[in-house]
Amino acid sequence: MKLRLIRTAAACVGVVAITATAACGNSDPAPSTSAESARVAEIADLVPAAISSKGELSIGAAAYAPAVIAPGSDGQPSGWEVALMNEAAAVMGLTVNYTMIPFDGILTGLEAGRYDAGVGEVAVRPERVERVNFAVNHTTSNVFLTSTENPRDTYSSIQDACGSNIGVMIGTNEAAAANDVVAECEAAGKQGTQVTTFQDQSTVNLALSENRVDVDLTTDGQAAYVLDQTGDKFKITPLGFGPTVETGVAFQKTADGAAFADAYSKAIDHLIESGRYQAILDEFVAGLGPIEASKTYTETSQLAGQ
Repeated sequence: MKLRLIRTAAACVGVVAITATAACGNSDPAPSTSAESARVAEIADLVPAAISSKGELSIGAAAYAPAVIAPGSDGQPSGWEVALMNEAAAVMGLTVNYTMIPFDGILTGLEAGRYDAGVGEVAVRPERVERVNFAVNHTTSNVFLTSTENPRDTYSSIQDACGSNIGVMIGTNEAAAANDVVAECEAAGKQGTQVTTFQDQSTVNLALSENRVDVDLTTDGQAAYVLDQTGDKFKITPLGFGPTVETGVAFQKTADGAAFADAYSKAIDHLIESGRYQAILDEFVAGLGPIEASKTYTETSQLAGQ
């Protein structure tokens, strides 16, 4: 899979792939990029007045390439989820201002009312739906990013991962999945499996490159992006376990937040119908993880059976 090389993020491409620097943790809001979509009145009318009256959205964005790539020399984040937010905002008649924040700051930032929404390929999980509202815009699957010297071509079951030191970004769906691996290995009487957490994905990748962790549990899109940027330093090792996961944009756990999630969901459906949605995924992630229609989660009961 060959992914689009994001030239506008050149200053932080190496950072996303291998290292972490303070420059990529910049918390200053950046102006939105232009969008090709136009305002759709019936969708714009769904946006709560408290938000539409401002004319622009305040978005907390966590760098998780290729969904959200930290700002480069132009001061603007990029990535497929940023592009989708820009287009959805245009459909809703709004502009966007982004603030780069740590991944584990998305939910707390929304709860504190600092942002209207949060992006960063956030997986839909019951404990998160208790705290925020969601609108689904993508699906993903987990893989192991490993050293090219790793003899395994696949991890067919959780048992194959027992005994590994698994690197993950703190607060992510992958961190929860890694803890599940540890629990199952211990239940099977296999000791030595551990999880090592890091503040951002770039630092997980750095730890893997320095052999401080054995495997890097991440999403298929993130892993493919890292390979695109680092050549033959790593390889993707598929997993024979773990579900396909819905991801999306998180919104405040308020009545306005639920209404805004619905408006965004309708905007994504419009982008799907217009073809712009698939064009963005094709551009950034070779079409990986498309959905047929968006949906919202405002109650944990909606996740029953998933």
